[in-house]
Amino acid sequence: MTETSPVHQKDPDAAPDSDFTPGAIAFLSPGNEGRLLDPRRTPIRIVAAEPEIAVFELEVTAFEDRGARWRLGFEDVVRFQFANYSRRLASETIARYENAIARHDRPLSIPVDTAITAATEERFSEQAGHASAWLGQNSRFFATEQTLPTGERDGDPRLQSDLDRYLDSLGLLDLERELTEVYVSNPPRVRSSRVIG
Repeated sequence: MTETSPVHQKDPDAAPDSDFTPGAIAFLSPGNEGRLLDPRRTPIRIVAAEPEIAVFELEVTAFEDRGARWRLGFEDVVRFQFANYSRRLASETIARYENAIARHDRPLSIPVDTAITAATEERFSEQAGHASAWLGQNSRFFATEQTLPTGERDGDPRLQSDLDRYLDSLGLLDLERELTEVYVSNPPRVRSSRVIG
């Protein structure tokens, strides 16, 4: 049975943690089932592992995110627990995955180029002006002269429509939808500390 709160679903009859083993590289075998170590123990299944970039992919198997796919760094496997009957990878594969983590565990430093910074700020300013002009001419929400709804969980649907139409006018609506789906389904506490590309 799954209970539904105003925001998130959960299983009040979830198995105890004693039925699971702490996450480790050894469990990154496709088909293994486990749970995220969040308060509601979100169920997951390992889909694939990519040692070239030290990333594994999982599928959420329950609740409102059912079917969502997350890609995380191998090192994030410790944020999960796996069923006690889970398959374990061969020791050679574990060593290869651990080497992949070590290869990618390097600081990333991007030096600031002040000339590019100035050009970027100018482009931001131009785009803000473009957005303001578009909203002034096309916004269905601002045409009502209402103030922005703050402190509410659900915003005005006309604002969403305005955003969709504006992004569509720039050819960015599909990209926005893809990014939003990943962002909403993959909360910050789960995201890898490493950039996944």
